[in-house]
Amino acid sequence: MTENQENENKVLPIKVGHVNIYLVKTEVGYILVDTGMPSTAKNFNKTLRTHGVNANQVFLIILTHGHLDHAGAVAQIQKLTGGKIMCQRSFVEDLANGKIE
Repeated sequence: MTENQENENKVLPIKVGHVNIYLVKTEVGYILVDTGMPSTAKNFNKTLRTHGVNANQVFLIILTHGHLDHAGAVAQIQKLTGGKIMCQRSFVEDLANGKIE
């Protein structure tokens, strides 16, 4: 297996509406990069199962920025997965207060 093939198996882009979210496979579980719009949460479990992943395998959610199409489902998905959230320091207070652009 080439290095590119190994990386392709580790990063899974998932199309949700007009954006992609990404699952990154690690030795200890999955990292989710972005969560998509609030409507993403509705079918999130089904989407994960389609790819052979259980929600409790997602241990970290990374938000690239605070726009609705990238962080809109973070509260619901965090509750479902139990994963910790990582984001820019400037977004922490807004996120804690439920303010998403």
